[in-house]
Amino acid sequence: MFKVMVDFEVVMPRTEDNLKNYVAFVGSVCRREGLPHFDKSGLAEIIEYGSRLAGNQNKLSTQFNEVVEVIFESAAWAQAAGAEMISAEYVRQAINEKAYRSRRVEERMQELILRGKILVDTEGSVIGQVNGWQSWI
Repeated sequence: MFKVMVDFEVVMPRTEDNLKNYVAFVGSVCRREGLPHFDKSGLAEIIEYGSRLAGNQNKLSTQFNEVVEVIFESAAWAQAAGAEMISAEYVRQAINEKAYRSRRVEERMQELILRGKILVDTEGSVIGQVNGWQSWI
């Protein structure tokens, strides 16, 4: 009915308790969705991914939707390979595939720029525009 402004931290400290909570979160997603569970190497890789998302080796990301995407894709790769558990190999594969899909948009934009379909001014200045993107506010 009404909007409430809420500010959530996108990172949390990488403490022993938070590591346990991260592992418990991964386990709960696997149980709830009927996915194979992660072995120690897979959990370590998910935790490292959380640190990379946070941009700090002493923090963990609380962007759990991003983590869940990697959990699901890791499970899909493990299941396709007939693995009983999800190891670091499948987590890395999921992360690499996710990065590849993200780069496809960038590559398509670059291709359109090179073909002259999108024009980007690289000289001069324009008020309200930064790095080729115009502000509409």
